[in-house]
Amino acid sequence: LAAGDGDDDNGRFTIVDDGNNVLLKINAALPTQPTFTIRIRVADNHGASHEEAFTLIGNHRPILNLDADNSLGNSPDVSLTFTEGDAPLAPHDGLSITDVDGSNITTVDIVLVGATDAGESISFAGSLPAGLALDGLSTTTFLRVNGVGSLGDYEQLYQLVRYNHTSQNPTAGNRFVTFQASDAASFSSAVTATITVVPVNDPPVLTTSLTDTLTFTNNSLPTAVLPDTTVTDDDHSVLAGATIQITSGYVNGEDLLQFTNQNGISGSFNAANGTLTLSGVASVADYQTALQSVVFNNHADPLAAGNRTVRFTATDGTDASTAVTRTLFLGNQAVLSLDGNNSAGNAPNFNTSFTEGGGLRILSDGMSLTDSAHTNLQGATITLTNPQDGSDEYVVVDDTLAAGFGITVSYGANGHSITLAGAATLDEYRQTLESVHYFNSSLQPNTTSRLVEFVVDNGEVASDPRTATIAVAAVNSAPTIRSGNFVETGGSGQLLTALDIASNLLLTDDHRALIVDRTFPVLATFPQDVEPTVPAFTGVAGATLYDFATGSASAASDTNTFYLAGRVRDKLFAIAYDGTLIQTLEDGVGGVDGLDGATATVVSPDLRHLYVAAFDDDSVTLFDRDPTTGELTFRTKFANGQNGISGLTDPQQLFSSPDGRHLIAYNAATAKWIVFARNAVTGALSFVGQFDSAGGASVLSAAFSPDGRHLYAGTADSVLNVYSRNPATGALAIEATYTEGVDGFAGLDEAESILVDPDGRHVYIASWPNSSLAALARDPATGLLSPGHLLDDDDFDVLTFANKAAISADGNLLYTAGFLNPRRLGVFEPFGMTRTFVENATALNVFGGNGAATIGDDGGT
Repeated sequence: LAAGDGDDDNGRFTIVDDGNNVLLKINAALPTQPTFTIRIRVADNHGASHEEAFTLIGNHRPILNLDADNSLGNSPDVSLTFTEGDAPLAPHDGLSITDVDGSNITTVDIVLVGATDAGESISFAGSLPAGLALDGLSTTTFLRVNGVGSLGDYEQLYQLVRYNHTSQNPTAGNRFVTFQASDAASFSSAVTATITVVPVNDPPVLTTSLTDTLTFTNNSLPTAVLPDTTVTDDDHSVLAGATIQITSGYVNGEDLLQFTNQNGISGSFNAANGTLTLSGVASVADYQTALQSVVFNNHADPLAAGNRTVRFTATDGTDASTAVTRTLFLGNQAVLSLDGNNSAGNAPNFNTSFTEGGGLRILSDGMSLTDSAHTNLQGATITLTNPQDGSDEYVVVDDTLAAGFGITVSYGANGHSITLAGAATLDEYRQTLESVHYFNSSLQPNTTSRLVEFVVDNGEVASDPRTATIAVAAVNSAPTIRSGNFVETGGSGQLLTALDIASNLLLTDDHRALIVDRTFPVLATFPQDVEPTVPAFTGVAGATLYDFATGSASAASDTNTFYLAGRVRDKLFAIAYDGTLIQTLEDGVGGVDGLDGATATVVSPDLRHLYVAAFDDDSVTLFDRDPTTGELTFRTKFANGQNGISGLTDPQQLFSSPDGRHLIAYNAATAKWIVFARNAVTGALSFVGQFDSAGGASVLSAAFSPDGRHLYAGTADSVLNVYSRNPATGALAIEATYTEGVDGFAGLDEAESILVDPDGRHVYIASWPNSSLAALARDPATGLLSPGHLLDDDDFDVLTFANKAAISADGNLLYTAGFLNPRRLGVFEPFGMTRTFVENATALNVFGGNGAATIGDDGGT
C-alpha cells in the first residue's frame, strides 16, 4: 500500500521498514472518529497478492491551555509577574482543558520549579470539587490531585491554584509552574506559567507602646522621649539615618532634642525648625539604641507651657519609615521641700518621730514651697501611705486655718488622707501644710515607721511627692493583775461636814482630788492618798449660790487647773488646785457665747481645748486652753440647727473619746447620743449623727474603756448598756444590756457614777439606792461584762448613799462620796495581788514570814 494513496486519511500515516519490521507511523492527528480501518495489500512479483483490513482504536490526549484566548500572546503558556507583597497569584489567564475524546480526567500534577526562597509555595485557594482529593505526596511545590472528574471539574480545580511568596526580601527572577493532566491513558503535554518575581524595598519599621502623654516640667532632668522604640528592617541589616523633629508647639530658644554620638552615628540639631538629624551607616540594632537615647530638654524656668509633638523616622538610604510620635506636655511645677533648712539631713524629705500617747506636728522644722510661674496653688494631698494600726491612726490639718485661706478640707477613709482644694497663695498653703498632725491612739502601736506623702498642685502640674518618715516608739506599760475588789483604807470615813450635796468628785491623773458642793460655791482639793486629809471647804471668789449646781468639773494637769460650770448661773470657772480663782467666764460677757445653762465640761485628752455643753443654748462651746496659765479663750459654739447639727437640744452630759477624735453629748429629753468628729489640731467639731439610747433609757452617767472602743452607760432604769464605737466614724452601736437582778448582776440601780479601771479589766458602779459599789469583770477584747464583787454599806458604812465615785489614773485608789448624811468620804484600794512583771526574772523570793505562789483556777491569775 503506497503511503499517501487511497482516501483522504491515507496521508496521515507512513509505512516504514526498519530492516526487521514494517512499521505504521502516524503522521498527523487521528481522524475525529473514535475508530478507523487501515487496509494492507501484500503483492509479489508474480502477480499474486493478499489484502487485510485492520480496525484501529485511537486515543486523543487532553490539551491544556493557560491562555485560551491568547490575550497575553504566548498560548498555551503564560507569563505573569509577582511583586513582593502581592496577594497570592493565579498562574493562568483564561485557562481551558479540552479532549477530542471527551474523556474524563483522572489525575493532574502542578509543579513549582525554581523556588529559591523560604515562603514560596503553590496551593489551592479553596475546597476541591466533589470527588477530587489531594494526593498524600503533595508538598508546597508539588500538587497532585486524583479522582475521576469531568473537564469542567478539573477546570474548576485549576482555577483554585495560587502561587504565593510571603518573604519581605524575595530573590528576583523567574519561577515556573507547570500543569499536566491525565485521562488515565496518557498525560497531556505540559504547559507552563512563567512567573517573574519582582522584589521591592521595604522601609524600616519603627514601633512604640508609649501612647500616653509625657510630662516635662521646669524641674525635670533631660528625659528620653521614646525609650522603648523598636526598629526592624526586612531588607537591610544596616540603616543610613534618622530624623527626630518637634512638629508642633516648638519653642525656639527653649526646647531641645539632645543626642550623644555613638556607634558611628552622629547627631545634629537644627534650632530653627526643632529637628535632630542622625546620620551614619550603622546596624539596625545600633539605630534602635540611638533612637531610644534621644532626650527632650528645656532649661527655661518658667518654661512655655503647652503640648509638644515629637516625630521619629528612620531611613535605609532608599525609603524612610512611617513615623511614630509622642506628645509631651510641658508645665511649670511647684517645688516642695518638707525640711526647708535640711535640719534632719534628708531634704527635700523629712524625718521625725512619734511616741505613743501623744500627737505629732509632722513638719515641725518648717518647710519651703516655691513656684516660678504661679503665685497661687490650687490644691494639695497628704496621704498616710502605710497605716499599720487601722482607724487608731490618722492625719489631720488645721481646717480652721485652711478655711480662713479659702481652702476646703476633706478626709479619706479612716482619716488616712487629706485633700485640700481652693486657690490660695503659696504661703497660705505652706502654713496649712505645716499644721498637719499625725495621731495614733493605739495602746500598742505598731512600731513600723510611717510614711506620710505630701503633694501640692498649682493647677498645671502636681509637684513631685515628698515623704515625711515618722519613727514610731511604743511605751511599755507595766502589766498589773487586780481582783477588781476594793477594801476600805485607814483614811476612809472622814466627814465632809461643810458639804451640802456633792456635785462632783474628781481624781486627776496627776494625783489630785476635788470635791465640789452643788449648792454652795465651795470646794475642797487635796492630794490623792490612802489616808488623805480633807481640808476645810473653801469658797471661790466671785462664785455665788448654785454656781456649780447641775454642773460638772474637769481638770487639766499641765496647768494644775480645774474647770467648773453650773447650769443655773451661766458661768464657767477656771480654778487652781489650791482653790485660787484664775478666770471667770460668763455667757454674753466679753464676747463669750454658749454658756447659757452650762451643764457639762470636758477637757480634750491632748489638753488643748475645753468643751462646754450648754443646756439652754442647745450647743457645745469650744474654748482654747493656754498650756501655761490654764486660761480659756472663747473660740466658737456649735449649735443645734447649724451646719447640719440636729438633736442637740438640752444637752446634759458631755464625753470625749480617749483618743480625742470624737465628742459625744447626751440629750435626756430625747434619749439620744449626739456624736461629733473633732479636729485634733483646731478642736473644731463636725456633726456625725444621732444614736438612740438603748431602750430609750435615761442615761445618768457614762465612761469609755481605755481603748475607746466601748462606752458604758448607767441609766435610771437599773440597766447598764454597753455600746461599741467605730474609732474612725464615732458611730455607736448597742452591744449588750445588763439588768439589775438578772443573770447575777447587782448594784446597777441609779448608777450616777460609772468608772472603768485603767487596765480595762473591770467596770465599777456607785449606786446610792443600794448604797453599793459594784465591780464587774470586763473582757478587754469584746467589752462584755460578767458579775463580779459587790460591796455595800453592810461591808463599809461609808457607802451609805454614795452617789459619786472616782478612780485614780493608776487604778490603785477609788474614792466615793455620799450625798446624804452622814456624807463621808470613802477611800478604797484594791484587794488582791497588785504587781508588775519583771522580764526574764531568775527567781521568785518571798520576804518575811511564810509565802507561796500558785496559779489561779482561771489560769490567768
